[in-house]
Amino acid sequence: MKVHYALCLSVLLLFSGCDLDDDQKVCNVSNPTENLPWLKAKKEELQTSINCHFIDQGEWRGITVFIFGTCSPLISSVLLVYDCEGNLLCPSSSAACPTFQRNVRSRKTIWRNGK
Repeated sequence: MKVHYALCLSVLLLFSGCDLDDDQKVCNVSNPTENLPWLKAKKEELQTSINCHFIDQGEWRGITVFIFGTCSPLISSVLLVYDCEGNLLCPSSSAACPTFQRNVRSRKTIWRNGK
């Protein structure tokens, strides 16, 4: 009986792990801050800033978005929202996306310049 359970568990693990890499991809890449040329360029540009900046990733209106902002408490800034192709969808405070802050889902920080 124990052998039967071990065999079933092995088969289950074998088949459940097949698509793991695809589930972790964002915009068809494993590491968007390195593998999306436009995002990598913006990240490198922000890295040289004397101020603290971040890039968040989330889901908004059914698509993956990247949110750029400043983490410096003394700087007032507008969040910029881009899609996977690097198109600016809207500054989060504009009339084009008044509900962005309420409707973005699964938001997480994927890069911070550490300043």
